[in-house]
Amino acid sequence: TEDPVIYAINGTTIAFDLNDSSMGSHPFQIETSGVSQYNEGVVDVDTDGTISTGANTQRKTQGTLYWKIPSNISGNYAYQCTVHSAMRGTITIKQISAI
Repeated sequence: TEDPVIYAINGTTIAFDLNDSSMGSHPFQIETSGVSQYNEGVVDVDTDGTISTGANTQRKTQGTLYWKIPSNISGNYAYQCTVHSAMRGTITIKQISAI
């Protein structure tokens, strides 16, 4: 489906493949539920091997974006196309002890 809810456990790493040919017009960003960039633990490896971290990973359109989810967070976060507000999905983070 489009914009599915993603469920993850804190302390783990999830990856987003940004190499779809249509991504050029869909810059990708991870956000808090309050619509602010969330930069902790985020790393982008571009198709040419360039590595970006933190705020420099936001709005990428190619490569693979990895999010090593901090072990001290839980709750709802988001992934967002920064050009199209309707292209937004939820990332629900849970603590392993809560499962």
